[in-house]
Amino acid sequence: MAYGVKIKNQNGEIQIDGTYRNMSLKENGNSISVSNNNDPNTYFTIINITATPLIPMILFQPNTDYFATISSYVKTGSNFSSFNAITQYNQTTTINWKLYTETPDLSTEKYGLRIRNPSNNLVFDSGKEYTKILDIQTVAPVPTSGYVDISHPSIENPFYLLSPIGIWFRYTASTKLHYYYKVGLKKLSSTSVRVGWFNFLLQVFDWGSSNESEGFSPTAKLVIFGAD
Repeated sequence: MAYGVKIKNQNGEIQIDGTYRNMSLKENGNSISVSNNNDPNTYFTIINITATPLIPMILFQPNTDYFATISSYVKTGSNFSSFNAITQYNQTTTINWKLYTETPDLSTEKYGLRIRNPSNNLVFDSGKEYTKILDIQTVAPVPTSGYVDISHPSIENPFYLLSPIGIWFRYTASTKLHYYYKVGLKKLSSTSVRVGWFNFLLQVFDWGSSNESEGFSPTAKLVIFGAD
């Protein structure tokens, strides 16, 4: 842009740009139950959000008991209306989550700084809570039982974003068992987390006499955000 504002941190990295809209907190949920009944149609938990046409970014904190992951966002018409979370089959866990979007509206603060872009959309409002990326880790757990433990000793109780998320399928002909896996997170401590594969669906039906194992196992980025 020829004219406008750019605010940088001490490392010269741009924090606020007068053109691009920063992601601010829209809503959150604490100790939200995520259940898996091992049914092919309802193994996930639907978590409703306030409908928004803006693309959401959902961060979450897993629990220490079972793996969990955010599997998909759901759109109704032109608005995002919910997201799906899953955990290990026949189990229930809880997660905390935060939803961020491009700054949609004004805060209630009477004093501070507000910046708009040339289209008059709100770019930054100092009364809002914005994302704070504290670390980014590259992880590639081995299918289907592998995991990677990530330690962040100087960051306590963060929120996480894991992308992309792998999926794997395995069939054992002798038992007729179909195993379905995804990559998720499990809290180890306030300063560490496990990134690993977990079985989210187990079915029994005859699919032939040969064993099968295939899927999508990408190298992922684990983005670690400040809790506040």
